[in-house]
Amino acid sequence: MSIGLIEELSSNKILRATWYSIVVGFFLLFVLIPPIYLFIYLAGSYDKLPVVLSNSEIMGEMKRAIYFSYAIAATVTVIDLISALPMAWILLKKKFRLKGLLDTLLDLPMALPTSALGFSVAMFWLRLADLRNAFWAVVALHVAMSYPYMLRTLIASLESVKSQYEIAARTLGAHPFTVARTITLPIAKPGIIAGCILCFAKSLSETGGTAVTLSVIEAVERTGPVLIKSWKAATTQAEVFLLAGGILSAILIISSLLALYSFRTLATRWRVPIRKIWLWERRLSQRPFTSLRDFLSVLFPIFVVLAPSLFIALFPLWLNADGLPSGLLTAIWNSVVIASIATMINLITGIPLSIFIARSKSSLAASLLDAMVNIPLIVPTTALGFSISLFWSKGIALGLSDLAVISLAHISFTQPLLVRNVIASLEQLDPSLEDTARTLGANPLKTFRKITFPLIKPGIVAGTILSFTRSLGETGATISVVPKALTAPVYIVELVSERAYSVAGISCMILLLISGVLLYALKRTGRGE
Repeated sequence: MSIGLIEELSSNKILRATWYSIVVGFFLLFVLIPPIYLFIYLAGSYDKLPVVLSNSEIMGEMKRAIYFSYAIAATVTVIDLISALPMAWILLKKKFRLKGLLDTLLDLPMALPTSALGFSVAMFWLRLADLRNAFWAVVALHVAMSYPYMLRTLIASLESVKSQYEIAARTLGAHPFTVARTITLPIAKPGIIAGCILCFAKSLSETGGTAVTLSVIEAVERTGPVLIKSWKAATTQAEVFLLAGGILSAILIISSLLALYSFRTLATRWRVPIRKIWLWERRLSQRPFTSLRDFLSVLFPIFVVLAPSLFIALFPLWLNADGLPSGLLTAIWNSVVIASIATMINLITGIPLSIFIARSKSSLAASLLDAMVNIPLIVPTTALGFSISLFWSKGIALGLSDLAVISLAHISFTQPLLVRNVIASLEQLDPSLEDTARTLGANPLKTFRKITFPLIKPGIVAGTILSFTRSLGETGATISVVPKALTAPVYIVELVSERAYSVAGISCMILLLISGVLLYALKRTGRGE
């Protein structure tokens, strides 16, 4: 079937409605339902819930864990935004040596297994500053883990801003800081909001790395996901802990949705003051302030993100290991195949879903889908794995291979990363450009190929990178779905749990190198090089 015929078929309203129905149905069945399957489990156990709700000790632990989780997530989001925004500006607007290398390196923490990353960050800060404060130790881990998500989203958002507006403002005498505050940031606001949502959700749902970090520093505090993990491990002793974990997961999901909806509503309505021009903006736009800003912006991710994240791979003990770990290459190959399959399906179904949501904001269905996209992002990975394992137990019974089941399970928590970025790019795109093309006779698919896709490509590339690396580094959900799965994250986590730090170091180094090459190739492809 030729592209011309497909483009003509895209003009058929019935076929277009059918395609969007298939895409939405896929999202509901494979992305939304698996993570919230635990609500069905709780509904089936409603008669036993009073036993948990009347237990003051369990409820007290829940309250402390929820407060601890939200305090950390809010702190991490603020730190990520303040530090990643100038770095995104530097990577996008400035030219310097090793820029491409730095840009690729900053994505590598996303490809590391979270448990290995938690061990690496904890050991780094213990050796450097003897950091044993639970709050700041977890914040340090979550910043290293979520900073690339914020950075990649901001770069895609800023890249979508037309430079003509900035050039016109500079020509009229506006200082760079004033141009950024009054023109660039207001236009890029949808992407900034998306970045904050991704980082907040990532911090709030993180389990494996947080558990390892708290264990290494011997802390008694626990976040919500870590508490769920410990209760799940205790279910062999009492079913009440399984119910408690389900209740806590439900509370986190509902409260997170309310918090994110409130934040999105307030942030969308908030307007940056653009009429008033302050005198200090001129000074901040000149040296030495700009030089200091750029220096600190580059130093922060190197010292706070890269160095702690790569510490396990550069750990001196790994030099004493003997040879290449057996089974590592097979595990890495499985991980790459699973991540590639999940990412490809995400692109095929996620881009149309994003267009439907962004271009149908006035409809109730699109508004509901826009809110539902956030649900898989904020479900704790422990609860996610538990819920997905219940959902996909029938899939395994039907004869699907382990690789197919894991790939479908990974779609549940990776597609929203792509959709969120593409929606942000579409919201920055002037709809009149598409309307003009349609007025001139272009059909929907041709309008997308010639107009929409080139303009939102930065958001698609950013979402693809986030989706691929998230799948590549996932541990907890993979083990929950297929306990004997052989993927790189599972393999490395087993080495760390066995305290085989030398072999784990080699494994992390190899995984980092492979991930770096794949990410660099993906970025070059996205730039059309």
